[in-house]
Amino acid sequence: MKVLFRAFLISSVIFPVYITHAQQACTPDPSYTEFGIYTSDTSGLPHGCENEPYSEVITAVIPDSLGGYPLIDVTLLSVNGLPDSMGYACNPSNCVFLPNTSACILLAGIPKTAGTYSIRVSLRVKVRVIFIPVTVDTTFTLGDFVVDAKDCAGVCGGSASVDACGICSGGTTGILPDCDDNDPCTADQCDGMGGCLPHEIYA
Repeated sequence: MKVLFRAFLISSVIFPVYITHAQQACTPDPSYTEFGIYTSDTSGLPHGCENEPYSEVITAVIPDSLGGYPLIDVTLLSVNGLPDSMGYACNPSNCVFLPNTSACILLAGIPKTAGTYSIRVSLRVKVRVIFIPVTVDTTFTLGDFVVDAKDCAGVCGGSASVDACGICSGGTTGILPDCDDNDPCTADQCDGMGGCLPHEIYA
């Protein structure tokens, strides 16, 4: 996802970055050269899935100035609101981003609980104002990171569910709800309480 902040930066001297926890290095995508933030999904951070490994590389192209002031550097201070068992790593590894460079953040880990997580980051921005370094600390809302649950068929974000006969049906299963398509249970024979009525009654 590409995010441009020119108008916002002019008024607040803030440079937001998509960040979450991870534990590995990453390489910025060299195809991006214009100031902004880029993910592999144009609508935002790709969804994660509960109890499955997640990995996403975010490329940040750092400008040479903010709000008309020469940029010294931007430092990631902290990330809040992330799922448990997630982590982040920067390139450069100290998470200090210099002007006129491309940086990246790797998001990685295994989210354990499905849900929507509102992610916020704290940044320290240093600019030069009339030859004097000025530091601004700010917190920026990155948006939502969604972790999808698995349905009863093991499909992340799927729609299958356990029906009244106790059978995983619907979704990608190819099984109609309340009928497992094998004797002794059929749609008519399900007793609605997780069991089956005697087959001979419906012969």
